[in-house]
Formats: sequence, C-alpha cells, structure tokens
Amino acid sequence: MKEIGIDIVIVSYELLDELKELIQSILNYTKIEHNIFIVDNASKNKELIHYLNRLENINVILNSENVGYSKAINQGVNLGTNKYLLILNNDTRVTEAYDKASVSFMENHKSCGVLGYKLVDKSGKCKGCGVTFNNILRGWNKSLDYVDAKYSKPEKMKYVGGSAIFTRRDVFEEIGGFCEEMRFYCEDLKYSLDSAELGFSTWYIPQIILHHHEKTLNTSKDATRIKRAEYFTESLRVLKRNYPGEPGIARME
Repeated sequence: MKEIGIDIVIVSYELLDELKELIQSILNYTKIEHNIFIVDNASKNKELIHYLNRLENINVILNSENVGYSKAINQGVNLGTNKYLLILNNDTRVTEAYDKASVSFMENHKSCGVLGYKLVDKSGKCKGCGVTFNNILRGWNKSLDYVDAKYSKPEKMKYVGGSAIFTRRDVFEEIGGFCEEMRFYCEDLKYSLDSAELGFSTWYIPQIILHHHEKTLNTSKDATRIKRAEYFTESLRVLKRNYPGEPGIARME
C-alpha cells in the first residue's frame, strides 16, 4: 500500500518568476511528505533552464519539444509513487495547510477522486469555486466576501479548475492519466468525467485558497491566440467524441 504522501507535478513553460514563487510557496507550506516534479515544455528562456538545472531535491524533465500540457503532466506523474497527486499550473501559489486539508478530506471521503480549491487572482477576485452539473462556473470575478458567503461548504461538482487539481494516484492510473489528445484545454473536465465513470466524485472545498495569476493564458500575440483557439477546438472535439452531448463550456456566475 502506498504511503500517505503527495507528488506535486508542475508543467513549466517560460515563466521563470512565477515558477520561482510557486516553488517557494510549496517549500514554505507543504509539511506532508512530498516530491516535486517539474516538466519543462521546451522553454526558450535560458535563465529559466539554468534555474531548473540548478534545483536541488526537485525532479526535472527538460523536454526537447513542447509535448502539450496533458502529456507533460503524465510524464511527471509517472516518475512518482506517492498516494496523492497535486497537479499545478506554473502560475499558481499554494497556501498554508492546503496539504493537510486536502489529504484529510480524501482520507475521510473515500469516494472522492478529485478535489479542487477556491482560486483567487492577484487582485483578490475569485476565479472559480468549481463547475456545477449545470455547467456553471461559480464565483467568476466575484469578491471573496461574496464567495465565502455563498459557497461556504464542501460540495460535489462536475469538475474543478485544472490549474490546481488534487487527486488519487490510483484513480489517475486507472483512468490512464490525462488525455494526451488534449494538448491544452478541457483535460480537467474529461479527467473528472472519467473519474465519475469509475465511481468517484469531484469535490470543491472552500477552506483552502490557491492563488492563480493566470499568466499562462494572458498573451498579446495573435499567433499564440490563434494556436490556443485551435487547441481548444481540438480538445472539444475529443471531449464530445468521448462524451457525446457534453457542452464543454461553462457559463460564469
């Protein structure tokens, strides 16, 4: 039986300062036994690569090409053995006691396969409190006072934001990991749907805030926006092939 520990998997791409802040937050606040795995998707930033090569006690994969988000996550997960997985974007930050709260919830809710958190941006606005079974993304751009009053209890969700997902290794392995046909977008939704097919539920817990600065989605380059639109269209096609009738797009509330 696997020991109660956490394998933290991060996909890195270009954002050196954000990655440094994330790693520091993990080192500051993760008290449970854990390993950190960083998979870099062919960043061109030489300073970032130098930083990754100098990291100690952190496992790093340097891909020679950008293999996509889902495949990179699978690469990182496959290096570990711990019972639990925390999958993070490189522009997130963890906060105090997130690890103990996550493990405690999973240990006390054996049917929970996926866990998500209250996501908050730099301005203090909420970026999500889970997506309901009616495809509503709760708390989008709302104040913390609003979401704390309205979404104050743990609740089952259809899925939670993919920038920060806590899950069981056994569930991840039985599903076969993230769908590698989805380079970017919708992999979080499909993962929760796959988990549900195995009999596991997805939950949102309100007591933990994770910061999400959304740098990975902010770009002024037309070519990048076009490529992201192509990724979204392809991921949606894959999703609908596996789950006919699934809209794949959440309304914001």
